[in-house]
Amino acid sequence: MMVREPKARRTILGATLLGMLAAVNGRPALADNAACWGYSRDDKERPDISCTALVERFLISMRGATRAEVLKAMNAAGRPVPNDGLHFISNYARGTKGYGGDVNFFFDDDKVTAITGEVDGPPSAPGNIEFIWNAKLPGCSDFPGSRNRCTKP
Repeated sequence: MMVREPKARRTILGATLLGMLAAVNGRPALADNAACWGYSRDDKERPDISCTALVERFLISMRGATRAEVLKAMNAAGRPVPNDGLHFISNYARGTKGYGGDVNFFFDDDKVTAITGEVDGPPSAPGNIEFIWNAKLPGCSDFPGSRNRCTKP
């Protein structure tokens, strides 16, 4: 007769193994972004789901970051996009405070060399905020106070 381990123990062991594999690959373990999306904490179909607030200060801080730093900051593995990029979708605060949206990070020699984002504005100023930064070209930002706007006011 074969003795089976309790389901809870199998689940914990499986999650531990997945976490170890993720750590070896330099990717975060299955991120728990259910707080802002409502998806299961182990939803493998959406590696691009994040709850990170896409505020200008954060996006600026990611310039020149390593891939590992981006993965940690976004708390998700990201979805690969052409030109060595990673795509993320954030639903920060379930959309109640703004600053969710889409962001792409592009890498060269494991460092961020370009960032493009379309961010939801706060409730006090609804609408889309565009953010573009490239290490080789001038960038632009529609965040409040930006001098180099992407779109005309």
